[in-house]
Amino acid sequence: MAKRKVDADAAATEREDSAHEDRESSSEADRPRIKLKEATSGLEVHTRPTLLGLPAELRNQIYRYTLLSDDVIVIDGTNHDEPYLLHTSRQVRKEALSIYREENKFVIAVVDLRMELPASHWVSRVPVKRRGLDVHGKLSWANLLQWLEQYHSRQSNVGMGGNATYAMARVLGRAFRIVEALIKTPWATVEEVLEQWRGTVVDMEGSWRWAE
Repeated sequence: MAKRKVDADAAATEREDSAHEDRESSSEADRPRIKLKEATSGLEVHTRPTLLGLPAELRNQIYRYTLLSDDVIVIDGTNHDEPYLLHTSRQVRKEALSIYREENKFVIAVVDLRMELPASHWVSRVPVKRRGLDVHGKLSWANLLQWLEQYHSRQSNVGMGGNATYAMARVLGRAFRIVEALIKTPWATVEEVLEQWRGTVVDMEGSWRWAE
């Protein structure tokens, strides 16, 4: 008899707990829910501005302010990297590259007539009118001959012409014109012609002295 009473009490307690849970669930379901859109409708959302999010005219101003130099940009074997900005994204590079290459002035430094920049170097794609040469040091025939061979094989497309900032540019430019005229001729033959030209230069210039 006592056992039946205990079972009955337990069943009654279980029914009460279940009813209580149902009431809580019903109360939760009846509560008004605030939608996220409603909660934020009165708030001003701030986002961080990006370079590419600015108008094109303003981006160009930023590019010019960042990339243009009042001084000539010297390119040599140790200072030849493009600005970091040009490598931040494809779109920035596409928009800013022409500003950097076509509105600056570049000078390629050549020491002892040694050309250290390969044809694949980006400065070779700078318009010729925007780049020049600063040749100084010894007049090394061996280095010039190597440079001319690179020019003949198109391993270098930077030659010496009238835009070189060097007193003997007009003389050295003749060697590059010879190579250009014989561009389809085997290098061994071109080298023989250049050796003959070398002797002519010494005779004509008088004070010209080659450093081996």
